[in-house]
Amino acid sequence: MKPILAPGKLGPATALCALLLAPTLVNAQGAGWKLVGITGQQQNSDATAYPDHTLFDLDTFFTDPGFGYANRMFTVTWVNDTQCIGYCPTNGLLYHMAGSESYSNNPLRTGSDQNGPDVFGVGYQDSQYMETIDLQTRRYHAIFNADPCPNPDPTLPCFGLPAPRPSWVLPTERRDHTQTGGEYRARGTNEYDAMRGMAWSSGKNAFYGSDEQGIFKITPDGDSQFISRPAFPNDNKNNVSKGILVIPETLLIGHRDAGFIMEVEAETGRVLRNLELKYPAGGGTPTDSFGGVLGLAQHPDTKTIYAIRKTDDSFARELCTVDILTGDTVLIGDMQQHIASIAFVSSGNTNSPWRLVGITGQQGSSDAATHPDHSIFDLDSFIADPGFGSSVLLFKATFVNDSQSIGYCPADGLLYHTAGSESYSNNPQRRGNDQGGPDIFGVGYQDSQYMETINISNQTFRAVFNADPCPNPDSTLPCFGLPAPRPNWVLPVQRRDHTQTGGEYRARGVNEYHAARGMAWSAAKNAFYISDEDGIFKLTKDGDCKFIGRPAFPNDNANDVAKGILVVPERLLIGHRDAGFVMEVDAETGAVGRNLELKYPPGGGAPTDSFGGVLGLAQHPETGVIYGIRKTDDNFHREIVSIDLLTGDTTLLGDTLLHLASIAFVEIPPLKIVSAVRNGSNLRITWAGGRAPYQLQARADLATGSWTDVGASTSDLSATVPIAATGNQFFRVVGQ
Repeated sequence: MKPILAPGKLGPATALCALLLAPTLVNAQGAGWKLVGITGQQQNSDATAYPDHTLFDLDTFFTDPGFGYANRMFTVTWVNDTQCIGYCPTNGLLYHMAGSESYSNNPLRTGSDQNGPDVFGVGYQDSQYMETIDLQTRRYHAIFNADPCPNPDPTLPCFGLPAPRPSWVLPTERRDHTQTGGEYRARGTNEYDAMRGMAWSSGKNAFYGSDEQGIFKITPDGDSQFISRPAFPNDNKNNVSKGILVIPETLLIGHRDAGFIMEVEAETGRVLRNLELKYPAGGGTPTDSFGGVLGLAQHPDTKTIYAIRKTDDSFARELCTVDILTGDTVLIGDMQQHIASIAFVSSGNTNSPWRLVGITGQQGSSDAATHPDHSIFDLDSFIADPGFGSSVLLFKATFVNDSQSIGYCPADGLLYHTAGSESYSNNPQRRGNDQGGPDIFGVGYQDSQYMETINISNQTFRAVFNADPCPNPDSTLPCFGLPAPRPNWVLPVQRRDHTQTGGEYRARGVNEYHAARGMAWSAAKNAFYISDEDGIFKLTKDGDCKFIGRPAFPNDNANDVAKGILVVPERLLIGHRDAGFVMEVDAETGAVGRNLELKYPPGGGAPTDSFGGVLGLAQHPETGVIYGIRKTDDNFHREIVSIDLLTGDTTLLGDTLLHLASIAFVEIPPLKIVSAVRNGSNLRITWAGGRAPYQLQARADLATGSWTDVGASTSDLSATVPIAATGNQFFRVVGQ
């Protein structure tokens, strides 16, 4: 992290610098990578405190040394017994292995998924399993499965996702419940027992795996090859291999029960040396030895090697650095989880400035603290940390009655916000308010379509058009938004007054929309497409509007329920407001091409027998992943999901706990100091870019000492601080 120094002096005792914290997904040890771990089969029934076969983000141990903790990500596919993970940089996927060779001749032996119902026959059949996990979309793909469903013998269990049974497993066919003899536990030449650790080799384009039967090479498509079964020189044991690392022509293998790492030849398994690791100062018991080496991972950029240290407490496994020349180890922190395997994974494009934001709609709630209306929220943590994301309030947009939607224009870097609606009431006394504020008479009586631009960097607003600007020619009626010209496509040309209560004063222009429900940018057309209950419209940045068509959803023939909208890129995808359908239409004519039914996202709220409604759509500009707002039975539990347009599969990323109405990806510029102005004994510092909340910090010397917070964290873009009478002062602004 490099300070940006402001040129010149601010005064005799003041200097200024700005510092942008690394983005959420970048760890302090090197941009682009984060450390994750998976918990093992620990036979603990407390799934809340100690979840099994669950991925954890361990990056806070780097970003916040001494105060790090294991941050739960999500639970992966359950397969009985051993868990391990490895990352393949070639395809950007995390590989997860689980299951084991048959180890029981009792078809009634019971096991369970962490205090779930008893499963009879666990361990009776082979169950080796490997799958890939896309951490961005949380999609799984099984590579092989020795015990897939359905089981030919219905009295015996099956596990994991469907996949071919590996050819290297013996017996070729699964034993049935009558075949209880030991001869039915045959092992193939290249069959491992239960993979304890795995590490990627770029040179071999394959994983090396450690197992109690030795070292194996596993290709990404699931072929297994036995290498050898080396023994640790310290105790001559050949069945205790656990952590494994490729560096890059030899293998480092950790001893499961003792603090030793042996180095072996990758091709032959010949032991080259045996390194004893030293106790990490400050670690838990045992304090007279390292313990066991349960996992190994090397940072791809810094080349620092990290290990899982086995302590006397299974739920106090520690993360340490390892010097493989000296055996010195340094404690990074207690993970307080039964972490069984670790791997560095790509955090995606960590230099990506794109963030998902959303705006809340007119939900009629007076609780502005919990459910703020017409407010912009940062939703990016739902993508960065699926299952544990949260909605972060950025700021309120301009209040205009009724529908809210947003769209981002990469051509000018501005967020566009539409609100308001066509006249829908003939009652000049109809009341409304801004979320529990004072009553406003005449809401909905006049046209109020409105569009403004928002500069996310400095939170400045500029109105493009306004059908109901202030002042209102009829002082008994309301006006909304910032001043701007009334659009020429709105009818009537002049605003009706409070005496013109007839329906004829609610005329609609040919190109006039009712209330924009969603908007999406088209680079090819240099304009937005908007969805409205009266159809699809094209809306330029300067406010010109053109009607395209009014397509109906084939599932119910409804033509007034268009909500979420997306350009991809020559056609439009339009979400059904009340049902889980996305129709594809021609952008020029509005002709319907197909209608895709979305599937219920596992773990989502009610309704559980259908998707619900598609209230917003947005596509990440770099990854291409499509995200949607799912309408549930509770208006304040709208969910973020990812969508597969080929299959209709959806994946739950989290509950926003908000009445979200529209989403868009925006480009967030870097945090920078804009100005520093002295006023007597005070200094006013203004900044822009980055992500809230911000924290102003100060120190007296850049070479020594630590930064201290000045005031509380804030979503504001400026702060005023007193200047010290003597000595230097350096300031920085920290963002997320």
